[in-house]
Amino acid sequence: KQKTAKPVFGFTVRNWLPRERQKKFENDFTLAIAKFCVKNNLAILPIVQVAGKDYGETDFSITKRIAKKFVEKDLEVLNIVEIKNMEEALETYSQLSLLMGMRMHSNILAAVAGTPFVAISYEYKTEGIAQQLQMEDYCLKCQEADEEKIFNLLEKSWKDKEKTRLVIKESLAKIKTEEWERWSKILSKR
Repeated sequence: KQKTAKPVFGFTVRNWLPRERQKKFENDFTLAIAKFCVKNNLAILPIVQVAGKDYGETDFSITKRIAKKFVEKDLEVLNIVEIKNMEEALETYSQLSLLMGMRMHSNILAAVAGTPFVAISYEYKTEGIAQQLQMEDYCLKCQEADEEKIFNLLEKSWKDKEKTRLVIKESLAKIKTEEWERWSKILSKR
């Protein structure tokens, strides 16, 4: 674990939009997070959820670029964490007070760790997971995201964080029960 006296805000992000829209998205994303973290006295933990260099997919460069902007604004930025396995992922997400996740799996892992999250969706799957976890009020499409919407959603999530922890816990228990029953039926037919 990295040392900080402040609560920790984590983020995952990826390149997704056409060049000019991506540039605007990154700027709005950075400004909203910076404003939110200054207002709430939070340290920032950049997280690389996907680092599949061998498969042409990695979030390291965008994460580093955004982290550098936070450093330039004199915010407390912890060292970038590159998730390598499930144990490391759960440890990382459990140390957060809040996550803004553009990677669907980062939102799932935050939920499993009991950490509230704000999801930035680029595909329907993230919206579906947020809905299944009863977190759809904390999900924003990246195509609709701007500085004000991101900031307001972060503020809402921060204010509601204890309530959302309970909602996530209850949702996970319900999902576990439903899936256990479903898979038990499927496997008993073999």
